[in-house]
Amino acid sequence: LKTNAKLDKYVKTTDLPKKDGKIPVNVNCAVAGWGKTGPSTPTSNVLRETTEKMQFSPECRNIWKENFSVLRMICTKFTKTKGGICQGDSGGTLICNSKVQGITDFTAYNECDNPKYPHVFAKVGFYLPWIQKMMKK
Repeated sequence: LKTNAKLDKYVKTTDLPKKDGKIPVNVNCAVAGWGKTGPSTPTSNVLRETTEKMQFSPECRNIWKENFSVLRMICTKFTKTKGGICQGDSGGTLICNSKVQGITDFTAYNECDNPKYPHVFAKVGFYLPWIQKMMKK
């Protein structure tokens, strides 16, 4: 940003996680975005929010194979047939226990509402050294 954001009731800060901090499995995490609400729906013109639960990384690796890095990624599971992240939500945050733990990365193309496919996020803790370096500039 060229200027600091003005904090108010709509604009707030959130904490970063610890480097390599563990996120408990099954903890509820908040996700938000303007993406699709299902594979055959248009993107939303209002910000939508829901919760998803953290999932074991080995389970995600088993499903996503070489597309999932246990070091650099985390994933969530969901039980609803509609809801959670979808196409158009990339770049949004995954907030668990009041900390930004992930950045929305990907889900199954045209099957974002299929609970068989965990939703995948970039693991913020892995990128903390780079984030801290950029924040000092």
